[in-house]
Amino acid sequence: MVAVSCKDKKDEPTPDPTPAHRTVLVYMVADNSLGSMGYDQADIDEMIAGARAGALDGGRLVVYRASQQYTYGAPQLIEITDKGETVTLKEYDTELYSTDPARMEEVLADVARLAPSEGLGLVLWSHANGWLGATPGTEDRYKAFGEDRGHYMTIQSLGRVLAGRGLDFVYADCCLMGNIETAYELRTATSVFVASPTELSLEGMPYAENLPCLFAPEPDMVQAAKNTFEWYSSRNKNCQMTVIDTSALDALARESRRLWQARTGYPDVTGIQTYVRSGNFCHTYDMEAYYELLGADDAWRAALDAAVTYKATTLNAIGPISIRRYCGLGSGVIRSESDITYRGYDTTQWWQAISE
Repeated sequence: MVAVSCKDKKDEPTPDPTPAHRTVLVYMVADNSLGSMGYDQADIDEMIAGARAGALDGGRLVVYRASQQYTYGAPQLIEITDKGETVTLKEYDTELYSTDPARMEEVLADVARLAPSEGLGLVLWSHANGWLGATPGTEDRYKAFGEDRGHYMTIQSLGRVLAGRGLDFVYADCCLMGNIETAYELRTATSVFVASPTELSLEGMPYAENLPCLFAPEPDMVQAAKNTFEWYSSRNKNCQMTVIDTSALDALARESRRLWQARTGYPDVTGIQTYVRSGNFCHTYDMEAYYELLGADDAWRAALDAAVTYKATTLNAIGPISIRRYCGLGSGVIRSESDITYRGYDTTQWWQAISE
């Protein structure tokens, strides 16, 4: 393994002017328990093994790594070459947290400059909490994506950073991101979103198995999701995976708005399928089970089926939670007027789409 350190712009490697067919960026926010337990290094080792086996297929694999390995020192942008070597493309200051939208925008700009390509795929690597935002007017720990020394990023911020970038895919290698609120926020960033609507085990995705899918001429994200699911299920571990066609989400929003506007009162969600353990503040339920309470019909189910292109579940989720039904998408629920503003739910694009 070869490491080359570049501490300022003049020392950066000269970018290859010939764009690769695809660069895959793993945005790894590991300044948290995942880093302290070594899961970031374990996944990088898997990436190195996959690259050595020829998985990059002429593409470029780049990792933004903010890790406890550096004792809150400099985050790095590294490239894993097709020989399995690591090259440091850039080091960053620690003034910005990795969950600051400005840092993510900076990294995306650096990737475009230092690892140019015709297409870009993004893997989001960290802790996550789904759609859950901060209580309005407060700064608390319950936010959607990433954990960098106690700082988080909302799905609204994530959506704004990624909007309109035409990403080949977004794969959320973290917990609880497979919900309609997050997927809808990312619908202008990519046409394919892969995630788990439940908690995901600490090992995350099997990178060596999935890299060939990410670098295929047409990314095979259904196969990537299958690989992840089968990796866990074959080891008798719980797993739920889903692949979302985000181009179908506006139609699902229209059908959902029709049901929401026609409802009488607020539904009683007692007993319907939940995707999170008791006491978790994410409030994510099976979307189809929830919308059945609002009068889901064939037109609504057709819209859901068009959006969910792959789904798979074991008999249980982490918690343990018995999975009696599984439509592939989680959803927040509105049981009373106070739920509308709970943790900023009313600021999500999904709520605005179905309620206005």
